[in-house]
Amino acid sequence: KAGIAPSSTLTVANPLSSDFVHMRTSLITSALATVAANQGMTSQGELFESAMIYRKNEGAALPDELPRVAVFSYGPEQDDRYFRRIKGAFDAWRKAENKADMAMVRVTDDPLWHPGRSVSVIADGKEIGRIGEIHPAIARRFGVDRRVAAFDIDLTAFIAAPNSARAYHPIPQIPPVLRDAAFIVSERVEYAS
Repeated sequence: KAGIAPSSTLTVANPLSSDFVHMRTSLITSALATVAANQGMTSQGELFESAMIYRKNEGAALPDELPRVAVFSYGPEQDDRYFRRIKGAFDAWRKAENKADMAMVRVTDDPLWHPGRSVSVIADGKEIGRIGEIHPAIARRFGVDRRVAAFDIDLTAFIAAPNSARAYHPIPQIPPVLRDAAFIVSERVEYAS
C-alpha cells in the first residue's frame, strides 16, 4: 500500500497472521492504518509514536534497528493547517531540545510524501527525517479520506544534531522601567495629592 517493496523488508519466521509477516521499515504505514480505523469516530486528530524500524543490513547477522519518532495530524479541511500544525510541533520540539536551526529542502522523489507539501529535514549536512503531507494516493490505499500531515525523524540523528549556542545574560541589577511618566505641576502641590 505504501509503495515499499516486500523484498526490501525483513520477514518474521513465525508471524501471528498474514498481516504481520514483514517488519516495519517506516512508522508511517502503521499510523495510516490507525488513522483509517479512527477517522469514523473522530473527524480530526493527532497521534504520535516512538518505536524502532528495521532495515536489512547485508552481510550482518542482525538487522539495523533505528529509533524513530513520528507525529501525525489529520482532518477533513483542505487547507494547509495540518502541515502548519506538524511543522509547529517539530519546531517546538527542536527548540525545547535546544537544537540549532535545521535546513529544509523540498521532497520531490518519494512516492509516500506529497511532492509539493513536504520537506526533508537536514541537520549537520545529512537528512534526518521528513515533514509534510502524506501523498493522497497513498492515504486512499489505506482507506484514509482525510488530509494527513506528519513528521518522521531519526531519533539518533536528532539527538546528535548540533545544539544552539547559548549565551549567558546576567540578571539586571535594576528592574526594567516598563513605563516612564513625567508630570509638570506647581511647586506648591504636595506629593500625596
